[in-house]
Amino acid sequence: MSVVLPEPYAPLLGGADYLDVIGGVPPWVPPVGEEVHTVRRGRNPLERALADRAAAASRTLDAGADPDGGEGCEDDADPGRPPRPLAARANDDGELAVGHVEEVEIGDPVGDLDRLIGLAPVKQQVTRLLAEARAEVMRRRVGMPDTGRSRHLLFVGNPGTAKTTVARIAARIYAQQGLLSRGQLVEVSRADLVGEYIGQTAPRVRAVLERALGGVLFIDEAYSLVPRDSHRDFGHEAVATLLKGMEDLREDLVVVAAGYPEEMRRFVDANPGLTSRFPTTVEFADYDEDALWAIFRLVATEAGFTLAWGVEQAVRALLPRVRPRNFGNGRFVRNVFEEATALQAVRVVALTDPSADVVRTLLPQDLPARGAVKESVEPSAGLYL
Repeated sequence: MSVVLPEPYAPLLGGADYLDVIGGVPPWVPPVGEEVHTVRRGRNPLERALADRAAAASRTLDAGADPDGGEGCEDDADPGRPPRPLAARANDDGELAVGHVEEVEIGDPVGDLDRLIGLAPVKQQVTRLLAEARAEVMRRRVGMPDTGRSRHLLFVGNPGTAKTTVARIAARIYAQQGLLSRGQLVEVSRADLVGEYIGQTAPRVRAVLERALGGVLFIDEAYSLVPRDSHRDFGHEAVATLLKGMEDLREDLVVVAAGYPEEMRRFVDANPGLTSRFPTTVEFADYDEDALWAIFRLVATEAGFTLAWGVEQAVRALLPRVRPRNFGNGRFVRNVFEEATALQAVRVVALTDPSADVVRTLLPQDLPARGAVKESVEPSAGLYL
């Protein structure tokens, strides 16, 4: 049986005017005796044609040419330079789209790590992890067998303890030492990995892995992928796809799963493969009072403010003596600073022709009242729960 295609669709199928249907029965007609409400997965004939065009464009881009027939960019035309890797990302329908990953400026990542306020145990552990990875490369060069040790990491700690910042610096350190090819950080959450419909989740995860290849994939609130008492949730498919990608791409990819301590223990227990894929846990402790004041002073200075005498005492008075669960740490201090600048703005705009010193100075009375800034951050359950 042959079915005549509507005029607009024929050119997309290579100029064919007819579509041969296997068995003489269109695929959307249910077999005899099958209930019409039975779910049958079909495929739009346009989808294959569009997918073929996208694949051709991807091959053209990978070869360094312009898909529209041009000569391509100057960097891609350089035969002495390896082609820049393509990044795949998922669109709203879970399909893959192709694009370039931006270049990363490595700079001085070790110096940036040293300059972070506090975090002495974290800095020591990152330094040790780097030494282990470099030693593994040296052992391979002299013919020793690969230990197969995974470099993927768990970052556990309350919010505002610089987990994302350390992950970004670690990516640049690994790239600087030649352990990763690019050194970019790709930060994602459940919403970026888990689709709303069947068939969307695995392509989204694979697209994110491709984007992060050569750098670090940072999964914030990773425990939201495996919600409590939700075995049919698509998050389990995301974890399974992620585990396979972590193994297949481990030579040029580091995955960092981050979140609150208690919730991350549940995350690791949710799948037997997670324990072996994440052999190392880096714990980010809450900042002490001196570190929190140092963070406030640093943020204010970088914003161009001058701190009057008494501001330090006012900030310290706002810090909780007993830290609540999921205390916001640096995030709490930044919120205090933003509230203070808002109150200072109200004060200075009421003045007549204030001087530059007045405009840039924070006074103790500009600090918010105790309780005006939320001290703790409740963990999110994920976008689709």
